[in-house]
Amino acid sequence: MGLGLGIVLLLRLGLRLKQDGRALAHASSPTWGNVQASIADDLQSHGVGAGTRIAIIGPHAESYWARTGRLHIVANVPRNRAPVFWQLPSAAQDSLLAQFAGAGATVAIASIGPEDGRLDSTWTPLKYHGWMKRLRQ
Repeated sequence: MGLGLGIVLLLRLGLRLKQDGRALAHASSPTWGNVQASIADDLQSHGVGAGTRIAIIGPHAESYWARTGRLHIVANVPRNRAPVFWQLPSAAQDSLLAQFAGAGATVAIASIGPEDGRLDSTWTPLKYHGWMKRLRQ
């Protein structure tokens, strides 16, 4: 019985090592590597780097890319209010974005866009499903 149990444990260990090896290969692949770091790098290429004060339209608590890029979140439209933000008239949106700028945000980053997927030309599409808009220099 001890020998049988030892064989089962060795087989389980081998299976676990194989699973861990596949997970490591998947995580280090260029496609599925550290997505948060890739988003932060994309923002860096747009001039949004460490220390930049940002406003987020979407879930701030899930925005690990902001922490990875050492960005400072100073304003937020939460996930459940994002659809309402996009339905506001342009003047009301601009007023809210001006308030964000007044709080120190230089860029607004939207991880949740409007339902129809259309934004005006002042929003720059990002590589990893999102948009940014400069609020001030």
